[in-house]
Amino acid sequence: MEPKAQCPVIPLLTVPAKDIILITMGFQGKDMKNSLKDYKEERFILSIDGGGIRGIIPAYHLQRMAEMLHSWGDKIPFYAHFDLIAGTSTGGLQALALSSPVEETGLLAEDIEPYPVIHPYRRSFLDWMKGEPATRTWGTLIPGADPSQLLGLYLESANRIFPQNKKSSISQVFSDKYDSRHLRSFLGTIFKKAAVSDSVVPVLVIAYDSASAHSVLISSSHHQGFLMHEAATATSAAPTYFSPLTITNKSTRKRQTLIDGGVIANNPALYAYAEAKRLYPNARKYHILSLSTGSGRFIFDASNSGGMMSWVDPIKGLPIYRIYASSQMTAVDDIAPFIPDLEYVRIHKASKGESIKMDDIAPESLAALKKLAENTFAAQEKEITSFLKKASTRTTFDQVRRTGVLTGAGQSEQSPVLLP
Repeated sequence: MEPKAQCPVIPLLTVPAKDIILITMGFQGKDMKNSLKDYKEERFILSIDGGGIRGIIPAYHLQRMAEMLHSWGDKIPFYAHFDLIAGTSTGGLQALALSSPVEETGLLAEDIEPYPVIHPYRRSFLDWMKGEPATRTWGTLIPGADPSQLLGLYLESANRIFPQNKKSSISQVFSDKYDSRHLRSFLGTIFKKAAVSDSVVPVLVIAYDSASAHSVLISSSHHQGFLMHEAATATSAAPTYFSPLTITNKSTRKRQTLIDGGVIANNPALYAYAEAKRLYPNARKYHILSLSTGSGRFIFDASNSGGMMSWVDPIKGLPIYRIYASSQMTAVDDIAPFIPDLEYVRIHKASKGESIKMDDIAPESLAALKKLAENTFAAQEKEITSFLKKASTRTTFDQVRRTGVLTGAGQSEQSPVLLP
């Protein structure tokens, strides 16, 4: 069945009566043009936390979300439901995968047909007299990466990302826990030579330049020449686990030493909000669906700390590091709900007891993470459904890459165009 025409939803009470007549005829007067221009759209953002192998949890949620949309008869590519996809560390890998030009990667595409984007066409009076249609197809949305494959990538590639470590405890003190070549080879296989600038929807991943003490926001609008596999390596270079990515910024020609963005924003929701405000300054409302990786808040009784060494005791899980990470996540959850033009939907359920470590790939740990994901989805299915219902009724696709874009007088431009 052909998709229905995509028309801006304008409350009729705000439109002058004479323009309602003109809309019915299929063209618009000056006042109606202004009404369309001033209409304040809503924007939808997907934000995914960091957490290593705990990325199984948001990967499962993405799979279920895609299944849910399909069950509703939704034919729109998954990525096109969002105006921005953001992620940190393992969440950054998923954000890049979902926004990637799938034909240029090693990922599988969604099993859907290209989706025609149909919009109202502002006809002249002469066009109306000739019986020209009131709508035109303004390009098509190409299928994106299938979200359902992400969970399998974690379960099947865990040993490749976190290979069995044969280093002695002493040698680990003087080197990273894992050989980064394994991770980089995996990311190269996934993303190949795809560039961040070629993303099919705006994307944002967070990294941190430890040499200059600055956050590094790698986005499709400010991509700095990054390839996707480079951006993925940078955002996931967790200190002590993997070596930093040392790279020359193609825009500034300066060397950067990039580490995991989780040191500054393991939950990137506020960075995503700021990026969306920059991309879509006229939006009436921003909706963020924030997917957690299930890490709980770290509790440590500092009154019985036992001095400096207990704060960095590896047996206790390096309390000082974990407190910093936990408090950072708490700050986002405390602030986001009070931003007036932001709806913040947080999908989170902490695991009972000690959180599974980011590199714990034991079969029982992987099974526990999948079970936690299932329980979290079941507990918050109502919130997820509500968010997706709103996102699936969007009427414009100005944020995504389209092919065959109509340029006027029956001419079309076959090369992809990304707006804004």
